[in-house]
Amino acid sequence: MDDLQDYTRRISQALDRLAAGIEALDGMALSYPQSEPVALGEDPEKLELAEALAAERDANAQLAERVRALHEKQASSVAPLEARLAELTVQVDELSLELQKQKATNVQLRESLRAERESVAGAGTEELVALKAARAAELAELDSILAELKPLIGEGSDA
Repeated sequence: MDDLQDYTRRISQALDRLAAGIEALDGMALSYPQSEPVALGEDPEKLELAEALAAERDANAQLAERVRALHEKQASSVAPLEARLAELTVQVDELSLELQKQKATNVQLRESLRAERESVAGAGTEELVALKAARAAELAELDSILAELKPLIGEGSDA
């Protein structure tokens, strides 16, 4: 990316130099009468500017080609990465939905488990109370049977 910025800066500078050279050439052409064209070979300054212009055009063409090659390279390497990113984004979205479903199911299971625990705890307490009542009733029945059997066995007179 820094290379691309460097090339862009260099191209801009080259274009600025070209524009200045063209302006200089236009200014010189205006100072000479139109009827007497001056050949480039006769004026060393014009020859130097023409050579500089040609060099800048060559450099500009080379830089433009490099920029084009960099854009092509970037496009060819970025496109597969963008496609992979799109695939991964879809997968992440799907996994996110699945995670949300799992969380909802987990909450429901926890609530069901809590309700079962409360039900079992309540049923256990009720069962214990029922067992104690049944035992008390059985003890009372045994006491009444023993009370009836004691006179028959003869223990009632010894006591």
